[in-house]
Amino acid sequence: MFRYFLTTALFLTFQFAQAQTLITLGTGFDISVNKAQIKAFEVSWHFDKSASTSLLIAYDTNSDGKFSGKEKVELIAMLKQFEPQDYFLHLKEGNADIKPESITAIRVSVLDTLVSMQFGVSLAKSVNLQTTGLSLAFASSKRVAIDQTAMRFQLNGMLAQNCSVKTLENQSVDSHNWQHVLCRR
Repeated sequence: MFRYFLTTALFLTFQFAQAQTLITLGTGFDISVNKAQIKAFEVSWHFDKSASTSLLIAYDTNSDGKFSGKEKVELIAMLKQFEPQDYFLHLKEGNADIKPESITAIRVSVLDTLVSMQFGVSLAKSVNLQTTGLSLAFASSKRVAIDQTAMRFQLNGMLAQNCSVKTLENQSVDSHNWQHVLCRR
């Protein structure tokens, strides 16, 4: 019964608080570059201490400090409320906005009581990292603040040494930083 009320309170807090940001996320990108054209990659969320504690109290029903089985399923189901906003992820190929074909939660982890989520991102068509490159950003909302200084990015794979990530800080009216991935030929 307690869990029901706590989960309801957490959900309502996510839903209705408009006056101030509820959670702050650090974010990250993990792009495996084995060929110049990519169609999928991973992104991650790293919850702040307050949000991590709330999630653990609400969803770690056996208090073992991790999410497994039904706990993980229920946590992912609650976070699906952010699916219509593409989990705050924005993408550009060159200067053109692109929408991900799908974003799927693939891992939930807890390290030192801090919760992280990893998502798999699939694109409708491949993006050539040698010609147009790929720009990625997470944008804050009324309920979720993205810590632009805590961005983590990792390039791996056979061609990763030929690629670089450049931060394009606060372009014109954007309130977020774009990470532009481009690979040399």
